[in-house]
Amino acid sequence: MKAESAVMPVAPYELAALDNGFAEVEFFENVMKIPAAEKDEAPRFVYDYYRLKVKNRPGLIKDLDGGYGAWLQVAKDREYAQLIMPNSEELAEAELELKMLELMEAIL
Repeated sequence: MKAESAVMPVAPYELAALDNGFAEVEFFENVMKIPAAEKDEAPRFVYDYYRLKVKNRPGLIKDLDGGYGAWLQVAKDREYAQLIMPNSEELAEAELELKMLELMEAIL
């Protein structure tokens, strides 16, 4: 999704530990500076923003750094899936139905 802020992201992602044993990874891509319209205004930054909730574990930062592109793609795919089917139960049911159809086609 598109986001706008007065603060420029300083890294391609930020990691925040959550209280429930999970972590939230926020990805920033295609950051562009928008000049201030007025003298007394600060510049703005627009960028593509993706969020991914994952199980927090030792080595997570190393995994993110080593496979950044793959992690980013997962975040994009999940956002897209949420856009077309906002209810995660619907998504799980649709994935199960697709797997069943593929299995039936293989049998026939």
